[in-house]
Amino acid sequence: ELPLNHIDVYRTNGDVASLGLDEIFHSNGVTIIEWAEMIEDYLPKERLDITINIVGDNTRVLLIRPYGDKYKSVCEDILWLVYL
Repeated sequence: ELPLNHIDVYRTNGDVASLGLDEIFHSNGVTIIEWAEMIEDYLPKERLDITINIVGDNTRVLLIRPYGDKYKSVCEDILWLVYL
């Protein structure tokens, strides 16, 4: 079990200085950020970006982009499991 942190950056208008992002990012939890592109300069260099694209009424496409060796390895492991 991991704590789940959720940040909706859109509601902050990009003003995230008082949110304590470093503390959140270095916790032992998972952080989900909506509208993360608004604060790209604040994001950790090593991370996993997941973009959800709407392509139909009932269809979504996930774009998963790893940053750093840890997350590249996670993606490779997932792909390996899919092909088993």
